[in-house]
Amino acid sequence: MKLTNFIFILLIGVGVSNWISSANFNQDEYYVGAVVDYAPVDFNYQEFNKTTAQLYMLENLENYSDFTKEAKKNGGQIVVFSEYGICGTWSLINTRDDFYNFLEVIPDPTKEKVIACNNPIFSDRPIFSRLSCIAKENSIYLAVDYGDLQYCDPKIDGNCPEDGRYQFNAELVFSPDGLLVAKYYKSHLFEEASFADYPPSVEPIYVDTDFGVRFGMFICFDIMWKQPQTDLIEKYGVENILYSTEWINNNIVPAVQIQQSWSKVNGLNILASNSGSSKNESGSGIYSNGEILTYTINSSDDPKSTLLISKIPKHPKQAKTNILKQVSKKITLNNIKNQENFENNIKRIESDSISQHIDDSILTRTFITNNPRFAGIYNFTAIPFQLVPDKKQSIQAIHNNLTCTFTFNSPSNKKQLMALVAYDGILQNNPQEEKIKVQICSTFICSGEDDESCSTIAFNSDIKLSSFILHGTFGDGYQYYPLLNVVPFDNVGNYDKSANTLSANNIENYEFIGASFFNPFWGSLKNLTFPETLSSYVTLEQILIYQKRFHWKLKVWICNDSSFFGSLSSSCSIICLFLLFYL
Repeated sequence: MKLTNFIFILLIGVGVSNWISSANFNQDEYYVGAVVDYAPVDFNYQEFNKTTAQLYMLENLENYSDFTKEAKKNGGQIVVFSEYGICGTWSLINTRDDFYNFLEVIPDPTKEKVIACNNPIFSDRPIFSRLSCIAKENSIYLAVDYGDLQYCDPKIDGNCPEDGRYQFNAELVFSPDGLLVAKYYKSHLFEEASFADYPPSVEPIYVDTDFGVRFGMFICFDIMWKQPQTDLIEKYGVENILYSTEWINNNIVPAVQIQQSWSKVNGLNILASNSGSSKNESGSGIYSNGEILTYTINSSDDPKSTLLISKIPKHPKQAKTNILKQVSKKITLNNIKNQENFENNIKRIESDSISQHIDDSILTRTFITNNPRFAGIYNFTAIPFQLVPDKKQSIQAIHNNLTCTFTFNSPSNKKQLMALVAYDGILQNNPQEEKIKVQICSTFICSGEDDESCSTIAFNSDIKLSSFILHGTFGDGYQYYPLLNVVPFDNVGNYDKSANTLSANNIENYEFIGASFFNPFWGSLKNLTFPETLSSYVTLEQILIYQKRFHWKLKVWICNDSSFFGSLSSSCSIICLFLLFYL
């Protein structure tokens, strides 16, 4: 399937053609960035091997080329593509051998300067070469997520996998002349350990562009972790982030809401590119100091790719971004040059209507679900409740040491089943991967009449609130991500970390879908991370993961903490003693 076979949408900041060419476009203050909410093409080959994998990736790169040309034509200086956009999402990758079919050896840009485009040395690496050419042909910075293959010898390298190769999820950045200028390895895997490797260390990577902007980068689940983002911001002064992701939407932490929240909490710019495969995996945007410059969501079950372009302030904390309102243009590839109409106030949220028939017999109660749409958490407390029109309500949910309270007023004349979720525990994913402690307070509308409908993602709502306050008794050491999901998507929430509250007033003109705190633990290693993580989920594999990633910190603390050491099983205690000598 080629790009011409489906609609692609261009969402552009106000008067693109005007402010690119106008003298009012101060290049010392702004640059033009683009992201693509990208839906990979279908894999239509009978066999799956390295040859067909290359042919498939080249199909995706033809689409990348078309989007990059369009970004450049509209003044773009840098364009970002989604995680697994080239390889086609996880559907084709289950084992290390599967991932290997897609990989090429990517040079280290810190050790050698290479332009692979039309370079016979790289004829055995057609994907790497084509990416270099896309950047060079369009004279634009190109940021993509791809894989990196590095061979190793297990006899020499103790960390080398048994198959003799490292396989990394990598972000690559090419300069306008096709030069590879940055390579970053995803530091925190999510459901990838069966085919991808952790890098030997968490390395902050950044690139300085010729238009005066330093970009840092991280990938998907990295956004929840303290590093490398803290070093990028505090040590290297990064104010602009390139972010490739394949984010799975859910009611607690939807894609565009976590992107906007990250920008708001840090006061920085983030150029976020997600998959456009379906409503389950979509949502991209460009944000500056919490302001939404442009965004898109594919809320259908069909694949759809969307290009977003915006003028972006180089220094977000010094700029007035609220003047950069959006308009949108819907076009096909065949009529790009002829399409001149800009459509104002396009409603981008589309989904099946939500049933409003509520059985009055449903009472407020706690339910447990293992539905994976709940952001990788299990055995949490969820309180379904009925929204009662024209009445102030206060709902509370408690889980472990966390109490969540949602207080609100609604002028809506309809009843609606909603839920309040509290979770104080470990974010669960692959048992071979790192764990992270989180505290979550989240409220949202349910898509139907029964409790299980509360685990179905909602994209629109008939419910309006006049005001609300979401409060949690969060512990020390957590990084707060407050998220507000309203239609139209807007920066209308008020976040007060000192009071542990997210609130909003006078929001009757917005459709309310949900509000959340999604707070990963970033505090002291000794105070929380290892006791609450390893004592609950400790296995040989997990201890060795932490040993490899945290080295001496694991040795110094775990095996010298008598209370924690005593909580381990006997086999783990033996491992702990082994680590004292092994590290």
